[in-house]
Amino acid sequence: GKGGGGAAGDEDGAAARIAALGRDDAALLELLETIREFAAAPDCAPAKKMPSGLNGFQRAMVHQYCEELCVREETRGEEPDRAIWLYKVGEGANESAAERFKRELSELIKEKNTAPEQEDEVRLGVPGWKDRYYDAKFPGVDDAGRREVAAAYVEGLQWVMRYYYDGCASWKWFYPYHYAPFAADLAAAIDPGQPADFELARPFRPFEQLMGVLPPRSAHALPEPLAQLMTDPGSEIADFYPEDFALDLNGKKFLWQAVVLLPFIDEARLVDAMGERLRKLSEDERRRNSVGEPVLFLSDAHPLCAPLVASYGPPPAPLVLTSCTEHSASVAGTLTPLPGAPLPGGLCEPPPFCGIEVAKALRPFTTSAAGATFTLPPPAKHVPQLLPGLVPPSPLLGACDAPCESKRYVRARGRGPPGGYGGKGGGKGGFGGHGGGGRDLGYRRLEGDRAPVDEQAVLDAIARRAAARQAREFQAADQIRAQLLAGGVEVDDRTKTWCVRDARLAAGPVSPPPGYYSPSSASPSSPPHPYAGRSPPHPGGGGGGGRENTHVRFGGEG
Repeated sequence: GKGGGGAAGDEDGAAARIAALGRDDAALLELLETIREFAAAPDCAPAKKMPSGLNGFQRAMVHQYCEELCVREETRGEEPDRAIWLYKVGEGANESAAERFKRELSELIKEKNTAPEQEDEVRLGVPGWKDRYYDAKFPGVDDAGRREVAAAYVEGLQWVMRYYYDGCASWKWFYPYHYAPFAADLAAAIDPGQPADFELARPFRPFEQLMGVLPPRSAHALPEPLAQLMTDPGSEIADFYPEDFALDLNGKKFLWQAVVLLPFIDEARLVDAMGERLRKLSEDERRRNSVGEPVLFLSDAHPLCAPLVASYGPPPAPLVLTSCTEHSASVAGTLTPLPGAPLPGGLCEPPPFCGIEVAKALRPFTTSAAGATFTLPPPAKHVPQLLPGLVPPSPLLGACDAPCESKRYVRARGRGPPGGYGGKGGGKGGFGGHGGGGRDLGYRRLEGDRAPVDEQAVLDAIARRAAARQAREFQAADQIRAQLLAGGVEVDDRTKTWCVRDARLAAGPVSPPPGYYSPSSASPSSPPHPYAGRSPPHPGGGGGGGRENTHVRFGGEG
């Protein structure tokens, strides 16, 4: 009947689509068409349930499709019935007034934070990209200046390492550029024989720190004499707080991701400008601008509270806590009693209230805690070594996983024998490989498939296709899939299985497309099957003079 013919036509169309695109891409196209059809439906269209059982990648693509087509989606249910539902975004029956308000507000905020697309001045990958990058991001910097940029960045790496292992190496050091150099320039700037020499200096006081980080619109958070330095156009440091400044998206989309091109604060000028005005501060403001000591408060239920109360005397004496102290409670340091501080059960008098909502002011209360200043133990040099008696676990990596080290850098390479993602390729492509066993990506032959085929060659081809997809060389990955299909092999990425669909193609000789195998390695009369004992196609250059980019060849070394 007509209905049966239509169903058969749909099945034929689906089969043709799978044959042309592969099962995974055909499934994605079907999801896209479903969402596109729903997006074109009227606003009153009922919600639509997407197929359940989607894998993580398919769900992520559904979310992306919905965002691009302005379709609202929601995940409902639990596995195995968990599914994505599609809803109309509009003034239809599926959107309440509250939901519409939230959506429109979200769209408005997104629009306000989305900047016009900027022209890509660098064009990474196009010859001359390095010079264009430095010309755009470091105008006026010559070759010597580039070396200074890299040296400053290497200093920053050392500052971070020392900060985490030995404490702050310098309170005044900062990276004096808005952008980073390239890794190759960093490698050239690293000199293990000349470590950075930092000047410790002193940390900023609280108001100095706020003057260095707050924008003029937040000047009200500072005392009035200092706030004027930020808001007065005639201030001697007014150039620190420009009203107009550039934003460089630097390849990003939203304004909050942009590089803010503000001038760097000159510490000496800032401190000099604040000097005279600090004398105008009130006593309380001077106290706020001082550097105090950390204070540790202990509840009367804490095991350290009783020893701390006893240290108040008379006479008062510091309480030293070490790892050997009976009541250390895993705390090491020195607790020094606070003069005049109330002890548990005493009356605590809050400071005078200066706010507007007087009803919320704190009242005198009976405290149930004791406090003391806390001082850390004397710092010791950090020694990066394993603890005595440590039994390390068995290594998971073998000799074939070791990188190939060069003088200045570690050269990326394959996993060596057996095969895998390449290694000893002779061409210039990025993934040229040495034939072999390949990496186990979890793909298994479909149970019950017994057709004769070189299984290792198929697994190698699957591994190289995965490498191409990971490198976003989709054209090369499609070529490998097409060659697998031409050889009678079909791969299902969803179930990670493969099988021989046409044993005649898998067993018989096949002439691969030009450039896909070495003519010198094939018989002129009957070229061998592309997977018969040779390395499968692979993106990048092949061994023995293999071609570049997406052109691959069937050679023993390629």
